[in-house]
Amino acid sequence: MRFDRGILLVLFALFGIGLVQVYSSSYIFATEAHADGLFFIKRQMVFTLISVCALFVFAHIDMRAIMKFSLAFWLFAAILVALTYMPGVG
Repeated sequence: MRFDRGILLVLFALFGIGLVQVYSSSYIFATEAHADGLFFIKRQMVFTLISVCALFVFAHIDMRAIMKFSLAFWLFAAILVALTYMPGVG
C-alpha cells in the first residue's frame, strides 16, 4: 500500500501542533486538578496513537468495501454529533 507522503507529513504536523496546543493550554489546570501537569497531553497522545492506528487499518481496506457501508458510517457519525447536544452525554 502506497501513501501520499505530503498528506502524511501534513497530518503528522497537525498532530504535533495539536499536542503542543493541548500542552500549552492545559499544563497549569492539569497541575492543579490532577497533580500532573502532563495529564491532558498524555491523554491526547493516547488518542493520537489510536487515530494513527485506525488510519493505517482503514488505509489497507479496499475502498469498494468501505463504500458499501458509507451510508451507515455517515448515519453513525451524524448520530454521534447529535449526541453531543444532549445534556449529560456531550
